[in-house]
Amino acid sequence: LETVYDVLTSLEKIGQIVDKELEPFNNLPQFENGSDFHIELDQVDFLRSNNTPVFSNLSVKINPGDRILLAGPSGSGKTTLLKLITGLLVPDKGSIFINNTSYNGVDPNSLRKYIGQMLPEQMPFEGTIKENISFGNKDISDSKLHEVVKNVGLMPFLKDQVKGLDTFLHPEGQQIPQTVSRRILLARAIINDPKLLLLKDPFEQFEPGEVQCLIEYLTDPKHPWILIVSSRDPLWKKYCTRVLEIQNRSIIEK
Repeated sequence: LETVYDVLTSLEKIGQIVDKELEPFNNLPQFENGSDFHIELDQVDFLRSNNTPVFSNLSVKINPGDRILLAGPSGSGKTTLLKLITGLLVPDKGSIFINNTSYNGVDPNSLRKYIGQMLPEQMPFEGTIKENISFGNKDISDSKLHEVVKNVGLMPFLKDQVKGLDTFLHPEGQQIPQTVSRRILLARAIINDPKLLLLKDPFEQFEPGEVQCLIEYLTDPKHPWILIVSSRDPLWKKYCTRVLEIQNRSIIEK
């Protein structure tokens, strides 16, 4: 019966994927990354499926090197905003620009390779730890993998595994602690030194000392990324350079 349930669950997930609309690929130009990386949302509107507005006339500029804490009550649209910034969602009105070029004017895959993200629905998949972090990218060296694993605090778990990076994981992070799953997802998000790093509640259930070390690491100015994090942990305010709060379907800088 366990095998039957696994098959049924897999079929349901496959159905969710194949029911999604395909992204249009119209031979759009490749995204050209310059030394700076800045984003602008200009008068953006976004509606839920029931036509309830999430954002109305939302405008904000995000500058190179920003460390931004995204605040707001539950259901205010923090995850939606992160998905809009990544291009996973498309605004119903208004525009999103990256380096003064509209998201609609560049090939989405060429842009996304510069974006690291850790969003609520993400989970480890069935495969090795190495595959989960690198997504099969053979250009990533083992030394780079070990460096990232150490920085996200995954090394103690890795040392307990006989096969190390080649340890096989079950689907959705089954049979491993949730904190280990979160560290694997964080390692995946930063392994390519992204220009934009987006995090949603990354360190729930972590010990306070571990959280502080990770926040200090992620907000360190030496890293190339713009960091945007949505979290209820007040410690982020100490290390972030800006706080943007979602109020009344718009953004206010605190």
